[in-house]
Amino acid sequence: MNRIKTFFITVIILFGLLVAVSCRTPGTYFIGVKYAGEPETSIQGTALIGMQSFLDKREEESKNYIGARVVGNDQKELFLSSQVSVADSVTSAFEEYAEKRGFEVKSISGWDFSPEGMKTMDKGLKYVVGGHIEKLRCDATKRVGRTNMVLEIKIITYVGSMEAGSVTKRPFEIKLKRTDHTFGAPGLEKFVNEALAKIIANTLADLS
Repeated sequence: MNRIKTFFITVIILFGLLVAVSCRTPGTYFIGVKYAGEPETSIQGTALIGMQSFLDKREEESKNYIGARVVGNDQKELFLSSQVSVADSVTSAFEEYAEKRGFEVKSISGWDFSPEGMKTMDKGLKYVVGGHIEKLRCDATKRVGRTNMVLEIKIITYVGSMEAGSVTKRPFEIKLKRTDHTFGAPGLEKFVNEALAKIIANTLADLS
């Protein structure tokens, strides 16, 4: 009799926990946006590259907003950058990629993305890089047993060659869909960072 009573009590407790988890108040996922990968090539020797902070031109509610997951009844779990802003995260990711390729990175400011604007830059620089973020957003919807995600990133980068005195505009855009059966912050972070790594590589891989 005691065993039966204990069994039913256990079932009731487990059911209560299941209901509590499924009906919990939506929370916030903080995402460490960064360069997640290894460059395919490295430069010969060393070279100095000037990196200007990327501008955030997205029309979002806050500068560290990445997206949200709709979990039902108009409730949302927010995706936010763990750094101060998405622009800071993207800039750091570009810098890390350049460093891994062998460049020495120097912060610059005030560049208007024109060849004329490079004339006042440090003559020791080989390249200057800057740009702006048009899109970086992940929208997700929770379904029974899965989460459907749509990620869009569009970054326009300007690369200036100090030796040639020229600037190239390099827009890259990516849109990916993914279904995750075990949704969590680590998987979401990996999804965002792998896409960002592709854009960075496509933008800077030819610099030598």
